[in-house]
Amino acid sequence: MSKYYKILKLFELINLDKPLRECYKHSIHREIKYVINKKIKPEALIEQNIENFKILINNQSPGLEKDLYIQQIREEESVSILKNELGPEMTFVDIGANIGYYTLYSADILGSKGEIIAFEPANRTYKRLKENLSMNNFSNISTFEKAIGHKDSEIDFLEKDSANLSRITFNSKSSSTTVKMMRLDSFLNDKSIDMIRMDVQGFEYFILKGMKDILSSQDVKLFIEVHPKLMQKNYDICINEFWKLLSEYDYKIKTAIAHPPKPDVKSFFYSRHPPRKIYDIDMPISSVIGNDEPAIFNKNSYRVFLEK
Repeated sequence: MSKYYKILKLFELINLDKPLRECYKHSIHREIKYVINKKIKPEALIEQNIENFKILINNQSPGLEKDLYIQQIREEESVSILKNELGPEMTFVDIGANIGYYTLYSADILGSKGEIIAFEPANRTYKRLKENLSMNNFSNISTFEKAIGHKDSEIDFLEKDSANLSRITFNSKSSSTTVKMMRLDSFLNDKSIDMIRMDVQGFEYFILKGMKDILSSQDVKLFIEVHPKLMQKNYDICINEFWKLLSEYDYKIKTAIAHPPKPDVKSFFYSRHPPRKIYDIDMPISSVIGNDEPAIFNKNSYRVFLEK
């Protein structure tokens, strides 16, 4: 374990691990400036220009919107993979579209002859998604206020203040709402697609269960944010079950994106988000089943790009 992670463990004991992570992400001076602005400026929606599109962000919302407010970009390594793997006339499916960051990026990359199908079940976030799409001139995006999962039914959903932390729940709570869920197989009904991106806070396994026809009949590319810890904690699914399911369809891990195992202390002083590293590992899934995952696979989350 690197010195950074040892220090992080110590900060967890005194409930200061989150501020430390945020300083690592945005640099110490930018994080201090953000905290001060949050105290003195009223909450507002700010129009932000991101390359060739515009997006409305809340200047006091954590996560995705905070990154865009401070740095005007988020997860640039993932964006670079989209730019390399998407092309004209492709069909792209965005599951967990949030406020539309990747939806809009993919629309810009694909051009007018491409097609984007975006799903976002959180009502408040879906309204923001629609608002962001209306600000731009893309005519190739279809959006749906639905969850994608393992069955066609209604399901409980926890909508958080930070949109990228909202998730499906199997344990109904007073704070949850009910949303419509469909299997991707039944929704698309044999429609040909080229790439699926998903960021669903640990629900990845169940989405894959609901798209077995697509996985078996099409050479669709998959770009997945994997959340091993949330998968186990919220849905009682171990990471091995996730990999075993994908191995049934002859997928291999072409690329992984993760923070380096040994973070650089200089990152606390960078003016930009410290870069995650792209690992071109070209690894068969069978090599991670039943074994310890590679050290680059953080137990909290990492992104993988898979193809057959």
